Amino acid sequence: MAALSNDSANLFVALAARDLNPNLTVIARGEDKSIETRMLRAGVDRVVYPAQLGGGQIARLIGAELGHDEEADARRRLTDVMGFELQVYRNFNKDGTTTGEILEKTAALRVVAHIDEDGVRHQDPEADHSVGEGEAVVLITEIAAAPVAATEEDDGLCFPKNLSVGIPAIDEEHHHILRMIHRLRTADTDRANSVAHEVLLDLREYTVRHFRHEESLLVSADYPEIDDHIAEHRSLTKKVDQLLAESGQMHRDNLIHLLDHWIRHHILEVDRRYVDYLKGEIDAETVATGNRE
Repeated sequence: MAALSNDSANLFVALAARDLNPNLTVIARGEDKSIETRMLRAGVDRVVYPAQLGGGQIARLIGAELGHDEEADARRRLTDVMGFELQVYRNFNKDGTTTGEILEKTAALRVVAHIDEDGVRHQDPEADHSVGEGEAVVLITEIAAAPVAATEEDDGLCFPKNLSVGIPAIDEEHHHILRMIHRLRTADTDRANSVAHEVLLDLREYTVRHFRHEESLLVSADYPEIDDHIAEHRSLTKKVDQLLAESGQMHRDNLIHLLDHWIRHHILEVDRRYVDYLKGEIDAETVATGNRE
């Protein structure tokens, strides 16, 4: 943890820590939000702003004294204006995407800005404007146009049937991802925002618990790709932390798309490699080269 009072000093500490141990989880204190992108690119997993945290706590204390309903506050968006609101959507697709594709899958009315990896803002981008992995766009959405919650039989996503890795405890943890998606898809419209925040907090706790369990299993099995697998875990954790930092303005579909990608890429591709290794279906050399025999 880098908790000095100077952002530049914290950036230097983060770089040094990441150089000494690439698998560390690095948390840094921040004062100036304009350099957060630089911190994340330097290897910081999460930036914490004491002034922002303190301000939120003071606001809650004042609200409690005045008898405000915290549940109602959780459902209300500060960006809500006359039935419209500004929301942030962050792209986690490694191949990139376009603003037009984001508009189509979020049903937003317009993309008003794209913030690239250097923190540069591109106003009113065209539909074919490229959005790289980890970059964000600001959307205008209509609250009344929120999709109707799906039923338990049809949650709006098509999941592969072969999610099992053959290890009951790991399978149960993976199934929890499905339950989180179901909660998001079936949430009542008036509670959609608060449910998304609850699921996001649940997901953050899940990453700690599940990744620790999985990594201990791989270490005991002397899995040859353990370092790459841990790096994949750190990447997923960073994405969750990015959404947490933006949870007040996060587009709910952003979390659903991240969880769907988690299943399709991490569980069905990355995890599948260690399952085949543990079963003896591939050897260490095959794992290292990524080839299947």
